[in-house]
Amino acid sequence: ATFIRNTGGAIHNYSVSSSLQVNGCTFIRNTGGAIWEYGFGLGGGISGSTFRGNTGGAVYVDENSPEDMSGDVFDGNSTTGDGGAIYNNGSGGAGVNIQGSAFHGNHAGGQGGAIYLFGGSLSYVTGTDIEGNSATDGAGIAGPSIVVSDSTISGNRASEDGGGIDS
Repeated sequence: ATFIRNTGGAIHNYSVSSSLQVNGCTFIRNTGGAIWEYGFGLGGGISGSTFRGNTGGAVYVDENSPEDMSGDVFDGNSTTGDGGAIYNNGSGGAGVNIQGSAFHGNHAGGQGGAIYLFGGSLSYVTGTDIEGNSATDGAGIAGPSIVVSDSTISGNRASEDGGGIDS
């Protein structure tokens, strides 16, 4: 499926009984973000999808909703707040697992130009390119409790702290 220029976001999943699975979808220039998920611990997954030019961020994952992401492309997404491409509110104990993805040219007016992790839940980034993102703090990644392996983090610009990672 392709989601283009939707206002109020492209997908909003607020469910006590189902998880959200997004596979091979494209999200372009949606206002209010592309995906907002509040899954009450059910979790979900996003794979092989492209997020390009969305405002309000690309993916917002709210507490208690673990998320697995693989083979996704996040390009030129932005927000005036935190998390230009991904905002994970892990205060309910659920982190994200990102594998084999690419984050290029995303921007946050606050923290986490590419990825913003809130709440201290352990998250993993593996085999991922995080390049050319910008934010006030943590232009590549901002947040505690993260394990990064086999990834490239380069050319990110923070106006204050942590061009690559601010933890």
